[in-house]
Amino acid sequence: MPHRLTTRLLLVRHAESLANAAERLQGSGNDPLTSRGEEQAHQLGAWLQTYGFRIQALFSSPLRRAHQTAAIIGAALGLPVQTRPGLREIGIGTLEGTDMATWRATIKHGTYTPCQGGESPYDFVERALGTLHGLLAANEGRTILIVTHGAVISAALAYWVDRNTLRWSHYATTQNTAVSELLFGERIELVRYNDTSHLAEKLVF
Repeated sequence: MPHRLTTRLLLVRHAESLANAAERLQGSGNDPLTSRGEEQAHQLGAWLQTYGFRIQALFSSPLRRAHQTAAIIGAALGLPVQTRPGLREIGIGTLEGTDMATWRATIKHGTYTPCQGGESPYDFVERALGTLHGLLAANEGRTILIVTHGAVISAALAYWVDRNTLRWSHYATTQNTAVSELLFGERIELVRYNDTSHLAEKLVF
């Protein structure tokens, strides 16, 4: 059996958006970054330059907050941003734009349904993980960085680390521009989770 090449996957949550700053739910909303978010992305780009990852490809969700983050990182690393629709955040329909307290109450009482105009959690996991699997298969043996959203990262880590996507809430505290790193070789190894060591203290959200 041929030796499997080791692939390094860096998952990055987008920088702070206007909705993040206002503590509003986003889903498929398309808010831009705040000035603080832009600074977060610049600090991450500088850190990636010096850390020695040797990133070979950069992918992003098409939503503005993620793509802006990726563009700043790409400028620092000299890499083009490759957009993948499957990396976008879960759509939550009529709940988009509401405050976080409303979302927490909805989840706590189990009242969220796709009938509210949102995306089925099952459909979301299928398209997000399907996209990630495709990128890994196409980039075996390389180091790739993906700028995406909290729910995508949560689903990915629950699947690869816990082998159970129902445990996504265990990874639901990812901060803006936090880096989570996975190695895919003979086994899957979680190297870092929710790492914001690249940020000045005032920029940790």
